Amino acid sequence: MAKPVIGINANLTKDGSDHLHQDYSRAVIKAGGLPLILPVVPTTALVKALLKKVDGLILSGSGYDINPHTYGEKKMPQTKWMPPAKEFFDLTLVRLALRKKIPLLAICHGLQVLNVVLGGTLIQNIATQLKGSRPHRDGASHKVYLHDFSRLYRIINSCPDVTAVVKIIKTNSFHHQAIKELGRGLMINARAEDGLIEGVELVKRDQFVIGLQWHPERLISRPEQLALFKALIKSASVPALSGRKGGVN
Repeated sequence: MAKPVIGINANLTKDGSDHLHQDYSRAVIKAGGLPLILPVVPTTALVKALLKKVDGLILSGSGYDINPHTYGEKKMPQTKWMPPAKEFFDLTLVRLALRKKIPLLAICHGLQVLNVVLGGTLIQNIATQLKGSRPHRDGASHKVYLHDFSRLYRIINSCPDVTAVVKIIKTNSFHHQAIKELGRGLMINARAEDGLIEGVELVKRDQFVIGLQWHPERLISRPEQLALFKALIKSASVPALSGRKGGVN
C-alpha cells in the first residue's frame, strides 16, 4: 500500500544550514507515512514545486518569532525575529497549502504562522503580556482542556487505545508566544489551564487543518499524541484531500 508523503519544513540555522529535529520524521514513520524534509527555498515557484511532491504537510516548530510588523504590531524586546528567508518560506508554504487544501498539522511556531497567515495576531511574550499565566517554556508540562465536538477531540477520543472519554490531556510546552486574536476561519479546540489558546482548527470540515501549541512529536509514546499524526496521514491518503494523486509505494 502506498505511503502518503508528508512534507516537513526545515528550520534555518545561523550559518544558513537547513535543520530539522528527527522527532518529526520518527512520528511520521511510526504513524505510517513517509517524511520528506522541505528545505528553505527563496521563491513562490519553488515552494509550489515542493508542494507538488507531498500529500500532507507538517509545519514544524522554530526557535524564532514572526516579525510582528506582519500582523500590524511593534516589536517587543523579547521578540526574536526569524531570518527573512525562513519567514517568507513558512508564510508562503502555509498560504499555498491552504489554497491547495493540502492536509496540514501545524506545531508550536507552525500554529502561530497559520494564525498570522489567516489574519490573526500573537501575544509576543506570554510572561509579560498575560498576567497569571503558567510557565510555557523549557518543556514545562501542563494540562490542556479539549473543546467538545472539535476535530481534535474526535481524533483523540476515537483512538483505539483510549478506553474512556478524554477531555483533558497533559502536554509539553516550549514557547513564549501564543495566539492573541484568532485568524479567519479558525476555531479554538484546546486551552491551557491559564486560558491560553493551545489548539485551533479550521471551522470548515472539508480540509484537515489543525494547529497545536505543544510538541506532539516528542510524545508519540502516548497513543493520543500519535493519533494526531495518524489522523494527518489518513487525510493525506485520500486523493481529494491531498496535494497529489497518491503516496509512494
